[in-house]
Amino acid sequence: ILHASFGDYLTDSKCSGHKPWFTNPMVQGHKLASRCLQVMKADLQFNICRLEDSHICNSDVHDLPNHIMTYISPQLSYSSRFWADHLDTADFDNWLLEDIQLFVHSKFLYWLEVLSVLQDIPTAINALLTAAKFVKV
Repeated sequence: ILHASFGDYLTDSKCSGHKPWFTNPMVQGHKLASRCLQVMKADLQFNICRLEDSHICNSDVHDLPNHIMTYISPQLSYSSRFWADHLDTADFDNWLLEDIQLFVHSKFLYWLEVLSVLQDIPTAINALLTAAKFVKV
């Protein structure tokens, strides 16, 4: 168990700025957001869980948890749920902005599908608000 101030110590440039363990939260947020977007760009696809009928409610899909475990990797699950949390701490960057625009234009609906089967649609609302704020910077 670590003391709550430990994270502050690692990220405070006055305390740890020249130490090898110093971590800049904005740089790390940028790296993590970018990597999450890369994972989603590579892995998101139509009907990712290979469901027989897309008109059936998730609650009526036979063995949905098994489909999720089989077709949605832990990396994709994490990336789909937390990319915007990392974006929220990232410095503005044109490359990251371009990644977000590409994601929205090419993978947006597939991302919603993943969040839907993971029963985490509210994440989409917060993620879109965060992305909109980032784009306006």
